[in-house]
Amino acid sequence: MLPGVSVTIKNINTSTSHTVVTNETGRYTASLLPDRRYEVTFELSGFQSVTLKNIDLHVNDRLQARRAA
Repeated sequence: MLPGVSVTIKNINTSTSHTVVTNETGRYTASLLPDRRYEVTFELSGFQSVTLKNIDLHVNDRLQARRAA
């Protein structure tokens, strides 16, 4: 887990997005997102960006998303 990663959470239904940055332990929180399907992009200078698609979010979900190896 890396600190300082820009995490963009895009609502697929509305195309609206919300960006947060990972903390010193590489974790982030994006609160008050409506239950929908999302696309999440991780970006950090010097690294290739990664996008996770079709992430379904429901009320009170706490997700830990990982890219399959």
